[in-house]
Amino acid sequence: MITDLTTAGAERPFDLFRHVHEDAGIATLIDDVQRKVGGEVLGLGWGGLRPGPSWQMKREMLTPRATTHWDELITATI
Repeated sequence: MITDLTTAGAERPFDLFRHVHEDAGIATLIDDVQRKVGGEVLGLGWGGLRPGPSWQMKREMLTPRATTHWDELITATI
């Protein structure tokens, strides 16, 4: 079934950085609910509804993050 038919030239230009939910005020509604009830109660999709993973990454083999964290940058002394 074809829906949402419009006349030629009547369609709005595609706005890459605008989302439909922004016009509906969903973000402010979610913020209000989270402020009243708590941050883990409501979210978009499954966000905040599922528990986190039951596993944790092993940290002993973690590579240095010298390209993204200045405090882990290797320094050479003479």
